[in-house]
Amino acid sequence: MFIVCFTLILKPYNIYAQQKESVDNGYYITYPDKLMLRIFTLQKFAPFTIPSKGEQELNYKTNSKFNLGLGATYKSYTLNLSYGFKFLNKEKGRGTTKGLDLQFHIFPNKWAIDLLGKFRKG
Repeated sequence: MFIVCFTLILKPYNIYAQQKESVDNGYYITYPDKLMLRIFTLQKFAPFTIPSKGEQELNYKTNSKFNLGLGATYKSYTLNLSYGFKFLNKEKGRGTTKGLDLQFHIFPNKWAIDLLGKFRKG
């Protein structure tokens, strides 16, 4: 009896939960053949802390710029570019930091591939 139960547990079965992948339009809507454009603003923070034994921790903070960006999505490809323009950022006596942010995303079936680029100066 033990061998029969053990064999039934270990016997592989084919289980089909879904027959075909479909999009739930009640949750989100896709526009596969349309170019989607956007304008956005962002501000990124990247603090860095060095712990210390008995001494005060060293806290480094970046010059966070308020960026204005443009983005586009077509099918499963997304490209976003943003730049911290001078008219959006008041000088606070911390020096000048310039930079360009680039984001490229690819969303093939069941995958997400992200490429990020930050080009900073100052």
